[in-house]
Amino acid sequence: MPFCLSYGRDSDSRIFFYVDSEPPGSKDESPPGQFYDEASAEQHRAFSTGQEATQGPTADRWGTWVSAIVPIFDAKSGKTIVLGWI
Repeated sequence: MPFCLSYGRDSDSRIFFYVDSEPPGSKDESPPGQFYDEASAEQHRAFSTGQEATQGPTADRWGTWVSAIVPIFDAKSGKTIVLGWI
């Protein structure tokens, strides 16, 4: 089943989750604010360049994935969030 998430990056360039599509309380849930230390170079690059990408297969603590990475720039806040589809 496809899975969607959004993530941000803090002032120390650590990627964290805003939201994911796992049910709350499930063993695979990524709660808001959880750091994603396994974030790939492509995911970090999306914040730096604003360019979309695909990646994978890539393994992390939840499994092995092929992902679409789509950065969205918020002109009002000056921040970028990234959407990912797995």
